[in-house]
Amino acid sequence: MSNEIRHWVRAGILVILLVTHHSLLVTAQPISIALKDSSFALLCTDSTNWNEAWIEIDGAMPGAKALGVTDLVVSGRDRVAEVLSVDSIGAKYKSHLALSFVLDNSGSMFHAYDSLTKYCDSMIAGLPPGVSAQVVTFDNAARTENHLYTRRASVFIAQSGFRDSLAPLRAFWHFYDTIRTQYTPLYDAIAAAATNIHERRSMHRDAARSDVLLVITDGDDNASRTSIETLKELLSVEHLRLFAINFRTEADNRLQWLARHTGGKLFVADGLSSLRSQLRKIGLSLTREYHVTYRFPSLGPSSGFH
Repeated sequence: MSNEIRHWVRAGILVILLVTHHSLLVTAQPISIALKDSSFALLCTDSTNWNEAWIEIDGAMPGAKALGVTDLVVSGRDRVAEVLSVDSIGAKYKSHLALSFVLDNSGSMFHAYDSLTKYCDSMIAGLPPGVSAQVVTFDNAARTENHLYTRRASVFIAQSGFRDSLAPLRAFWHFYDTIRTQYTPLYDAIAAAATNIHERRSMHRDAARSDVLLVITDGDDNASRTSIETLKELLSVEHLRLFAINFRTEADNRLQWLARHTGGKLFVADGLSSLRSQLRKIGLSLTREYHVTYRFPSLGPSSGFH
């Protein structure tokens, strides 16, 4: 028996084609491994055989429980396998996650932004290889051609663009630790991140990546050209999931509404310790590796399948 799987689909459903050799007869046997809750994440099978598979989940709901034997359905033609075990480890192999950071570095974040970026350093250090990421934040000067205008003449959107190496992200967000503005063009920043995702997908044809936006802010938007309704439409068209952390503020109902409509979630951190904990929790849950074993009912000695 031989197989090679490198295939991604949305909604957590992966169809696997196993080719078995019996005498001189070659038979194609389709196997489907699916999540019962297809909104949970994207699912990838790195390798598989008739008895077991390695499954990687990208973009899982932060805080979601680890998968168990009752969460997966393994089937082949008209047969359903019994899932015997599902063992979870932190993903360490190549991931198809694409992570977009939107960081609020307005003046009210002055005493917290340096800590925030250090927490982000730790978060990305724990991600498996293969993650592509970008950073979008604010600036008080139009420094590059990539800087975007907002509704305020003195406030701009700064963006790193997608990087396959995570080291440049650290340099980018630590540089903007020195930038302060009293305005928060949050919706424009999220829209810029979504536009970059669309352009990356079009240019590199990697729409199979699991795109997650992670927004950290301590205030309401007060400088954007983009409305939240337009933002919702943009995220919906691109099928993007948004998670947000409100830092030292009550839950922003508009941001919560936006996260809910994208299948994401809003978190609240009341201090630096809570902020670090929330980021660590999200980072651990975004990509997870599972080893799954299962058993199909026997077709009998004359079936031609092993």
